[in-house]
Amino acid sequence: MANQNPSPNTRFGQPGGNKQSPGGWRPENTISYQYRRFLNMTPEELELFQNVPKSERTVAMDIAYSQVLQSRKSLPHAKEITDRTEGKSFQAMDITSNGKDVVIPILDLSDVLNNDSNPKD
Repeated sequence: MANQNPSPNTRFGQPGGNKQSPGGWRPENTISYQYRRFLNMTPEELELFQNVPKSERTVAMDIAYSQVLQSRKSLPHAKEITDRTEGKSFQAMDITSNGKDVVIPILDLSDVLNNDSNPKD
């Protein structure tokens, strides 16, 4: 089997090689960022987005755009966008058993702990 590693002249960072990426990620490429961007647009600006050429849009933009449009007519879509941009709302939990309070037994160990009759090692 032949060596499949790239030659030293074409490795990252070399003049003739692949360019090195600065690394990291860009928030503009996230769906949540695009949700916020579209939510801050006026209705007229939102309508104009459909005229932006596909070569100038990212997939995150397209997903966020379609979800924001659907959220204007669909409660589940509106909830998803609100959860992503503002955080999930508080949800109370009811700790009961068939409508009755759950009793958590507490073991009283004070007699055992305070008993001096136990021999000490």
